[in-house]
Amino acid sequence: MTNHISPPANTPRLATEQELLQIWHWFQESGLAEQYCLESHDWHTGYWICVFDDYCTGGPGYCGKLAYMIWDGMPDACTVFVWKDGRIHEYASHADCGYSLSTDLATAARLKNESITRLLQLARTFESACSERISVLEDERKAAFADTEDIDDQIGHWESLRRRCTETIAQNTPPLQTE
Repeated sequence: MTNHISPPANTPRLATEQELLQIWHWFQESGLAEQYCLESHDWHTGYWICVFDDYCTGGPGYCGKLAYMIWDGMPDACTVFVWKDGRIHEYASHADCGYSLSTDLATAARLKNESITRLLQLARTFESACSERISVLEDERKAAFADTEDIDDQIGHWESLRRRCTETIAQNTPPLQTE
């Protein structure tokens, strides 16, 4: 049966102003306050923070006050703080969302580079094939083996395709490194 008058001993509570100030100092000392452009008066509005006054692990470990802070953005981005000798210390931090995001971005960049490389290979191959076809058609036109108007239309078509390949290559080829 739950006691509705007083909460159980392990119920979390909101952080006090003093505890928030200690976490703010941790942000400043770690450089995260500057990195995230946090202001001292409202930094905590983007975080969810609770404090357990009498946290104790089931085995050898930690007993004492503990703060749990969930960062803005994802629930799996969190930091656990403990107090030792009246001073707050970061105990653990978890940020799979950042790891996952950076891994996803690296994979996307690799796949994009592979796709661009393949696109350039295909464009160069097709550009070369267009040039060969144009050369054959120009030879036919000179020899008058067929209606030259039809040959001119075909040459125009193949030149248009070759121009698109050339543009694709130019747009997707990284610029040369200058020193």
